[in-house]
Amino acid sequence: MERLFIMIAIIGVIIAIILAIIILLLTKRKDNIEDTEFQGSFEKILDALGGIANIIFAINEHQRVTVTLVNPKLIMQEELKALNLSAFIINKDIKLLFKTHARAFVLYIKEKKGDTL
Repeated sequence: MERLFIMIAIIGVIIAIILAIIILLLTKRKDNIEDTEFQGSFEKILDALGGIANIIFAINEHQRVTVTLVNPKLIMQEELKALNLSAFIINKDIKLLFKTHARAFVLYIKEKKGDTL
């Protein structure tokens, strides 16, 4: 009887592990900076922020990206509006709200700057 409970417990643990792996694989986010569809948009966003030289630091927080700028006056607000990108400017920081690919945008900035920010 005791062996039956041990076998059921082992099978239950194995099923739980398999389900966890399946859920992780199905919900894994695709933040691939190789995606050419988004690279064009990323370049337009960088231009609207005053170019890569105007960026000091960038970090993503879920769907938000906070970018610290050298000179916030270089931001082209009309360009950001045209890209349907919500943005909030606070001092030298601008918070951008992405629907998708926030992390990929930060990786794209890091790749363009050639450093780890």
